[in-house]
Amino acid sequence: MIDIDPSEIRYRTKGRLFSPKYDIGRIRSGDWSKNKELIKKHPIWSGLHSRYVEGLDWQDTEYYEWARGEIVQKGVCNGYTDLDNFQKYRLKYIDRLYESLLEDGFQNDRNDIDSKRSDSHRGNILVNIAEDGELHIYEGLHRVILSSIIGIDKIPARVLVTHREWQMKREMMINENIDVPYSSHPDLLSLSEK
Repeated sequence: MIDIDPSEIRYRTKGRLFSPKYDIGRIRSGDWSKNKELIKKHPIWSGLHSRYVEGLDWQDTEYYEWARGEIVQKGVCNGYTDLDNFQKYRLKYIDRLYESLLEDGFQNDRNDIDSKRSDSHRGNILVNIAEDGELHIYEGLHRVILSSIIGIDKIPARVLVTHREWQMKREMMINENIDVPYSSHPDLLSLSEK
């Protein structure tokens, strides 16, 4: 586990490139880290910002419109196949999650996890580490965005996949006791705390 500042996470990994069940802790080469998108350009970011910073109703957010489009075009959004159930369950879950984060801070072992999730790492924020050390969110986008909105400055995350180039840099920095330029990188700080 590493501690990350949610406000510093800029990208999310696009698509389901890895399996949280089988790839946790793996080191992979290749160009997978280029398959990313800016979080602030995603409708989830703008929708949660509109809801919790601007105080808009869900139906007036880009997130709601995006979900409607996903259901119409793909037949599903976050496991929901119709907009009524998405509103009734998913959006209420996000409201409860926001309230929980406000009241209790970030709890990695929360009990009120979305019941539609069945993976073995539910509750964990999963990140991938690109070749340049950039952290890309893989799972937990809503929790990362909400934590950032609320102002939580440190949340635990589990590293799913690390790029081989970053791993080589990391090992060199550790073996040669190099402080710059990554001395405050969460992946390196986690080692100094052990």
